[in-house]
Amino acid sequence: MMSHTVGTAAAAAPRHFTMDLPDAWWTFDLDPGTRDASVRRYVEEQARGRPVGRALLDRVVRMAHGAVRDAAARRALRAAGLVMFLPEGSLLFATTVVTRVAPPADPSADLAELLLPVLRRNEHDGAHEDPGADRRVTRIATPVLPGLGPVGRVIGIEDVQLGCPDADCGLGESIPMALMHTVVPVPHSREFLVISSATPNLSLTEEFHELFAAIGGSLRFVPDPWRGQDDGTGADATESGGTDRV
Repeated sequence: MMSHTVGTAAAAAPRHFTMDLPDAWWTFDLDPGTRDASVRRYVEEQARGRPVGRALLDRVVRMAHGAVRDAAARRALRAAGLVMFLPEGSLLFATTVVTRVAPPADPSADLAELLLPVLRRNEHDGAHEDPGADRRVTRIATPVLPGLGPVGRVIGIEDVQLGCPDADCGLGESIPMALMHTVVPVPHSREFLVISSATPNLSLTEEFHELFAAIGGSLRFVPDPWRGQDDGTGADATESGGTDRV
């Protein structure tokens, strides 16, 4: 597993967090000047030595382009994905995107009440969904996770428009995706981090949901070491290199 520290930039809250991702996943390049070339290079590297036809390769590149551009449009704090071509010619594809959102100002609302509005804002903030999508949320819960406390979690299957909205790459087909959104309150703040993971591999929905839950549960807030700030979770935190600020 690889761990990465990025910024949350909240005034009286932890400014950084870490989150573990599987070693096989790649971190999205969100720079508009280099991201498209980076996506194609990565996908072609994964296809090398595999029985991957040009049509499948181009389709996966379009899917990855769409995921990366959506993450950039949503101002992702952290974004990564999996592209794995299997020997028999099948594909494993998944993404995880972390965004920061603020709920409506209502100090009396609890996490369950805030969960759906926060998710709606996050999903429609630059996401490219099929207007006629069949949205099938299957479960909403507020589990208590070690090191994080109560979080919101939405698990379901939605029809998602693949591809990207730009004229140079066109739109792909709408296909069902297994999704998991984990909503984590930022300590000492009214804001949330939303960890959104998705895969079109519905035959492996249970396995991917277990992986997505592990990814979301690995998030830890890191206080600024020079301030000695307590993140309020009771988790140990250490300074990490490669820190980004938002």
